[in-house]
Amino acid sequence: MKQFYLFIFFWGLGPWLYGQDVHFSQFDRSFWTASPAETGAFDGRYRANLQLREQWSAVPVAYQSLGLGWEQKEAFAGFHWGLYLQADQAGDLGMGQSFLRLSLARTETLSPNWSIHIGGYLGGGQRFLNYKGASFDEQFQGDQFDPSWPLQEPALATAQSFLFSDLGAGLALNYRGKNWQLKWGLGLFHLNQPKQSFLGEDDRYLPIRQLHYIQLAYGWGQKWKAQTALQFQEQGPYREWSSSQLFFYALDQRPGRELSLYTGLSWRYQDSWQPRLGIQYQNNWELGLSYDVNYSAFQPATLGQGGFELLFVYIWRPLPKFPSKKNCPIL
Repeated sequence: MKQFYLFIFFWGLGPWLYGQDVHFSQFDRSFWTASPAETGAFDGRYRANLQLREQWSAVPVAYQSLGLGWEQKEAFAGFHWGLYLQADQAGDLGMGQSFLRLSLARTETLSPNWSIHIGGYLGGGQRFLNYKGASFDEQFQGDQFDPSWPLQEPALATAQSFLFSDLGAGLALNYRGKNWQLKWGLGLFHLNQPKQSFLGEDDRYLPIRQLHYIQLAYGWGQKWKAQTALQFQEQGPYREWSSSQLFFYALDQRPGRELSLYTGLSWRYQDSWQPRLGIQYQNNWELGLSYDVNYSAFQPATLGQGGFELLFVYIWRPLPKFPSKKNCPIL
């Protein structure tokens, strides 16, 4: 039975071993991870965001993923900029990857209802692996195991990592109606297809990832709002469909005390369902929580337990500055 779980685990891990990106379930509340064009696409001056995710918590080699971001809107000459860090790690060998990206974007108003967002990023990444948690045939002599026995390949006894550069671009269109908003976007990642090999192989590279998304937000009455989103991404031979439906209810609409709750469900095709809960306060703070209920081929090992994901967003809107002295209009 142990061998069966190990087989299922490495079979499910296969796409990641060949270099897939970090992804999150609450994609519809974190479009800055979907396209560099979304940099600065918010109502405010600064935005900070945090995402924490634990995947496959029922197995002893669970994934841990982290996303951090900071943005400034219209920082210079009408351009927005953002700095993003994404990382994850899994398994006894601590296999992981991390990305650090500097994004630049600009928004152009096409009409009173239409706007276009164009952006790109320049960054770097690292992949790492630590063999100290592994055991090899040479360390077994009969029924005895000794981790100090030498290996035929000494490099496997130490940690390994490599660095690479990363380039990407994005485009987004936004339409605002009276009580509804429609958004479509495209993100292109790893346009330079950086090499990905611990052994220096030239035929291992990180494929270009393209991500398409569309979102419709609409309100009815004074207190209700709904949001529907669909996302598709492709990287090499791998494809992923995700969708979500959220409902928002305003508990308090007094200025300075705005408070809303939302709930809903997300779905990742042939992988998992994600029940969702969230809260928004003062139009500045947002806290979201989701849980993956796994039903993929990896389900015999996960027992359906995918893991929790936490989302935190803070938007800062500086108050307008007024002159300390005013001249009397009569004088």
